[in-house]
Amino acid sequence: MTYPSTTQWKGIWLVFLTSVATAITATKASPALLAMKQELALSIVQIGWIMSSVAIATVLLGVFALLQLPNKEALINHPSGDMSPALQPDG
Repeated sequence: MTYPSTTQWKGIWLVFLTSVATAITATKASPALLAMKQELALSIVQIGWIMSSVAIATVLLGVFALLQLPNKEALINHPSGDMSPALQPDG
């Protein structure tokens, strides 16, 4: 396997930010909802909208990260989850 001559920092940062957003959505935001509700005097419906907005933003960030990969076909053809072929430039 040949490795790219330069590091794809844009892709690495996008994957990192997507991972952070996903972790916040899944583990940090849900327990904080009661405190947010009391602190900001929000209704359950407003909290639902906030959580839905965060989930949508996470999905959009993930899609944007996927679109930045130089070799998207390699990711589709490697269902094992190995992203190293997808990070290599085309050619």
